[in-house]
Amino acid sequence: MNKKVLALVLLAFVGVAALVEGCAKVQQISGNAGTISGYVYCGATYNSSTKTYSGTAEATIMAGGKTATADSSGYFTLNGVPAGEIAVTAFKNGYASQTIVADNGTISFILSPQRNYSNSSSSGAATLSGTLTGVPGSLSVYGTAYSKNKYSSNLSYNSTTQTYTMTGAPDEGEVYVAVYYSTYEAGSYINKFAYGKTSANPGETKTLNISFGDYRSLSGSISLPSGFTASWLPASLYKGYQYRGPLSSASNPTSTYQINYLPPLESGDSYSIAVYASNSGGDQISKRYYNITGTTQDVDLSSLTLPTPASPSPSDGANLAGAPPSFAWDKVAGENIVYQISLYEYSTSESKSIWSVWTRNNSIAFPSGLIGSGALESGKTYRWSINTGSYSPAIEFNDVAAFIKNIPDDFHTNYSSSCKVRSFVF
Repeated sequence: MNKKVLALVLLAFVGVAALVEGCAKVQQISGNAGTISGYVYCGATYNSSTKTYSGTAEATIMAGGKTATADSSGYFTLNGVPAGEIAVTAFKNGYASQTIVADNGTISFILSPQRNYSNSSSSGAATLSGTLTGVPGSLSVYGTAYSKNKYSSNLSYNSTTQTYTMTGAPDEGEVYVAVYYSTYEAGSYINKFAYGKTSANPGETKTLNISFGDYRSLSGSISLPSGFTASWLPASLYKGYQYRGPLSSASNPTSTYQINYLPPLESGDSYSIAVYASNSGGDQISKRYYNITGTTQDVDLSSLTLPTPASPSPSDGANLAGAPPSFAWDKVAGENIVYQISLYEYSTSESKSIWSVWTRNNSIAFPSGLIGSGALESGKTYRWSINTGSYSPAIEFNDVAAFIKNIPDDFHTNYSSSCKVRSFVF
């Protein structure tokens, strides 16, 4: 995941967090009329070498009762909208809709593909098998295979022959496999990972041999607020925009941490790490760092004490009977505070992102123009969450484009990690 576009996706079985940034420009014309113009990009087309995105053609943009359609380059113009602060939404079939509330600046929507990230264990799925070299003794081995939209954890391991079989493997092209076993070292249990990748089509059986060997280490210092103790520091692997699965982790680190058994990085790969901490009062905080390619990364939560927004509505489990939801919550004190609503459809077999919104306000309504387009369906249950975030260094919504061009290496996003996932019936 690159440092320019980090989309927060709360999928329980993936455990991935990311951030999407954007803004809108309203130019005064006369009276209360204004013009919004700018671009809609596709986050999945990010080119890490050129630091560019491709435009999302034919995306629909709406604000203040007006709509426009992006051209082949992703450019659009909305005329006759109210001037001043306004909610602007961009959406397109196959993408999660995005809303940004802003009153000035340079527009920069970056939409995430709307993936039904589902368990691929079904008829017609692929099968992977092969040897697992380097597993000591009779230890159990676990693993997950990922592709762009699917995953499977149906791995069986034969310790006598050191072979494995993964049934129901993803069958849509490139497949990334992470396997691990647990061992006890230096006074604590750790997971040792090994990795492999191949490509698979529906019904295909592929041989993929994987070896546990000497991998890279990542280490650094940890700074925490007074009274907080770090509990977990996991690492993840990304290839460009796409999450490629979990890596090893450090449990209960103190003033320093070290994560071992990380795979060598191939072209376009990077590590991401997150540090989680809590205090005796039950407050939880976290911070995530992206696009790590070296062997050291210090983490600093010393000034991070963001609480979860209080009094959120609608209430958990509310039945809205087909009425578009309006979200509200109490403001959180602090500098550079922003809020994100994430809305998605979830079942035990898959999760589909529906909508995300960034705002400095403490209320937002779901765009009524999306009702009837398939975004929300009557009678279905949807999950939603709200997180408090702050940027470091501070990002103003009216200067995102300039920030992207000159983004510092230490850019990160702070979150309250005690966010509760809620649901409602539409």
